[in-house]
Amino acid sequence: MNATHPSHMVYIVGGDPDLSLSTKFLLESRNCSVRVFSAGEEFISDYICRETDTVLLDLNQNTPDAFRVFNHLIFAERRPCILITADQRTTLKPDDKFFGERIRVLIHPVAPYDLVEAIELIN
Repeated sequence: MNATHPSHMVYIVGGDPDLSLSTKFLLESRNCSVRVFSAGEEFISDYICRETDTVLLDLNQNTPDAFRVFNHLIFAERRPCILITADQRTTLKPDDKFFGERIRVLIHPVAPYDLVEAIELIN
């Protein structure tokens, strides 16, 4: 992502509020537009994603809310790219293949550079 490309929209859904805020600042410094949703239901009710957008979804919470968002995104008419962050105990693995590679998995801890690179590569 560089200044010559139009701003890329990234939606951060769920997860630790402090981590979400620092991720927002990091991505904005890379020319991304970012919206943070503390709850999945809030994101679903305001769903306006384009296929060129990316949703950063934290499955560490292991809550029905996070999985409801994931399910919603998979079956949505306009499907953005999905970047899932999860901890070591997840059954999801980084090399899992989903839906033409529009879904990627990152295992915590995720270095800031790796997160930015994953968002750049997923689109």
